[in-house]
Amino acid sequence: MIPIVIYLDLYFGAIHDYLTYLHYWQALLIGQNPYYPTYYYTCVYPPLFLIFAPLILITALLPKIIFSLIWLLTAHFIDKLCLEHNKSMKERFFYVGLILFNPLYWICHVFYSFFDCVVGLLLLFSIYLFKKKETVRSAISAAVAFLFKYAGALLFLPIIFFRKINWKVILSIIIISGGVYFILYFVWGEYIFYQFFGHTVERSSQGYSIFRAIRGPVIGINLDKYNIYITAGLLIIVFLICIRYKVDILETSIISFLIFWTFFEVAHTQFIFWFFPLIVYLCLELKKPSKILNYYLVIFSLYFIIMQIIYIPTGFGTIDPNFLFLRNIIGFFNFVLTIIFIIIIIYIHKYRKSITNSLKQNSPTDKNSLNGQEI
Repeated sequence: MIPIVIYLDLYFGAIHDYLTYLHYWQALLIGQNPYYPTYYYTCVYPPLFLIFAPLILITALLPKIIFSLIWLLTAHFIDKLCLEHNKSMKERFFYVGLILFNPLYWICHVFYSFFDCVVGLLLLFSIYLFKKKETVRSAISAAVAFLFKYAGALLFLPIIFFRKINWKVILSIIIISGGVYFILYFVWGEYIFYQFFGHTVERSSQGYSIFRAIRGPVIGINLDKYNIYITAGLLIIVFLICIRYKVDILETSIISFLIFWTFFEVAHTQFIFWFFPLIVYLCLELKKPSKILNYYLVIFSLYFIIMQIIYIPTGFGTIDPNFLFLRNIIGFFNFVLTIIFIIIIIYIHKYRKSITNSLKQNSPTDKNSLNGQEI
């Protein structure tokens, strides 16, 4: 598999967003401030993204190859989780196949060269380590994910406040994330914070956000300037509800990412790779209701594949502006699909909780009665 992926990486070369990545890395290598607000070279990603810059001195496509290898590593880690949860060979093939043979991965990583799989693997590590009660290492993984793309910050609240405030987690996040920005502030000045207060807040609704559908000709209300605040408010409300009803951290994280995906103003297809491995992880933790989630995962994948295929002809008028209305329609259906997904997650939470309570009632004196139970 690795030789095939590398060959295709080289065959398709540098296209789409990867060309922009190269501009950012080249700006750094020639001594420019990558965060200085210019039209062409201003980096919109966190600082750790820039560590790939020296690799293009070897070959311009080396970072792209690494992104693809990390995608394969994600599939390997999912297989490891299958073994930990005693899944059959058929189940292992299905779940690993959702990562390895999913056309969406091939389109986004081998063809378009997005690096969101790096963030997805780090977030998966973070949740996995948290469940293993390795909270500090979990916080480090989430902080590193944040330094690649701001999606990592969506895990900060769950791992900090899950059940009780974890000061070790808070300190780890501050030291790593805050430390990197503090050091780079003395290198690149206040421009290091440009993407927080400029680029992200000022962008109009694009991709498949529900806000794009709201802004469309049917409703015609432009809420773009309030988007970041509405999305943040919804995330906080959802998180507080999850804390109130003691929702598992894995389920809380998935719901948070789904909310972010459907409401944030720049909802692109590749963002699914932030939380798709987490949904597979949830499937592995389930037993009886897993078929519901399995079917929906396949439907979800097919839906995203279709969206990715029509991405170019609906892309900001670069080919045919007459097709832009499709983005508005898809934004609405994406919202409906995501809400259904959240309802399924809530149902699964209630099922797992009822099973746990039932086991406790049947074995009230046996503290180890839940060990080894797959619920």
